Amino acid sequence: MRPMLRWLAPAPLLLVLVGLLGCDSGPECVVDTDCSGLQICVEEACVPLGEERDSGTADASDEDAGEVDDAGVDMGPEPGSVGTGNVVLESRPAGADPATDPGAYTVSAGFYPVSERCSTSTVGGCQVVTCAAVPTPEDAGGTVDAGTPEPEPLPHAGAVQVSGGSVAVTLMPTAAGTYDPATGAEPLFSALTDLVVTAPGDEVPSFRTTGLQGVAEMSVDAPAVPDTRVLAIDFGADLALSWTAPPEAPDDAVIYARATSGAADGSSVVATCTYPVAGGAGTVEASVLGMLGANPRLRVVVGDVESIDRDGWLIEVLAFARVFSEGNVFDVSLENTPSM
Repeated sequence: MRPMLRWLAPAPLLLVLVGLLGCDSGPECVVDTDCSGLQICVEEACVPLGEERDSGTADASDEDAGEVDDAGVDMGPEPGSVGTGNVVLESRPAGADPATDPGAYTVSAGFYPVSERCSTSTVGGCQVVTCAAVPTPEDAGGTVDAGTPEPEPLPHAGAVQVSGGSVAVTLMPTAAGTYDPATGAEPLFSALTDLVVTAPGDEVPSFRTTGLQGVAEMSVDAPAVPDTRVLAIDFGADLALSWTAPPEAPDDAVIYARATSGAADGSSVVATCTYPVAGGAGTVEASVLGMLGANPRLRVVVGDVESIDRDGWLIEVLAFARVFSEGNVFDVSLENTPSM
C-alpha cells in the first residue's frame, strides 16, 4: 500500500547541501550502515539519501548525430513494482499503576513480493488492495498424493534493528523469510522520541529511516465506539471522523483509518485512508465502504510514517499508538445498517 505520506526519494535542501560538501562519491561500502550521516550505500559508494543515480547506460540515438552520452537520469523501477515491506512499531504507555500495568511494545516486520492475486487502486482518496480467492490446486489425476509443496521462502532485508527507544530491538529473519515479532512489558517510545530503523539488506534492499518520531495515544470525538465494539453505520453513506490534535505530535503525523474484510477462501479487501493529525477531521467515503465484503472491520490509529523507495521496493516504517473513542480502543466490527 502506498499512502500519500512523506516520501524519502526526493532530495530536500539539507541533503543537497550534504552532496555539495564533497560527499558525491564517498568511501566504498556494502550496506547503508557503512556510511555516515544522511547517506546510503548505492553501487558500493556512499551517496546522499535521495540522490538520483544514473545506471551508466547510453540512450539510443542515431549514429550520425554523434550522441553517445546519456541525456538524462534513470529513475529506476516504479515504487512497489517488485514488492512491498513494512516495519511496525507499536508502543503502549504504562497505566495508572505501573506495577500492574507497565505498558508494552510490539515490533514486527514483513516483506512481500508483488502478488498476481492482488491489485491496488485509489478509491475515495484511499489506497485499496483487493485480493482474489486463493486458487485451488487442480487434480492431476494421479493415484498417489504428492502432498502440498513447501512454499518458497519470502524475501527479507536481513536483521531489522530499532534504536532510539527505551530498548534496542533486533528482528532476525527465519528460514522462511518471515520475522517473529518482538514484544516487551514497557513502552518503546513516547511523543517525539527520535527513532531509527535500519536493515542491511538481502533480497530486499538495505534501508534506514532518518526522521521517524514517536507519537502519543489520542482520542477521536466522533464517531463514538460503543462498548459492544460493533459500529453500526450505513455503508451507502460517508463515515466522518473528527478529533482534537494533541499538543505534541510530529509535524507529519497521520491518522490511519484501515477498513478490512476477508472471506474463508482467501479473498480480501484492505482500504487504508490517511489524514493529517493537524487537520482534525477526515472522511471514509461510501465508495470505499461499499467495497467491503465478509467480516468487515475498521481500525483507527495515530502514527508517524516514513516511506522508503529502493530498487522497486516500497518499504513503509510506522511508529504508531492507539486511538480511543468513548474510552474504547478504536478497533471495531462494522455492521451495515442502510438508512430508510
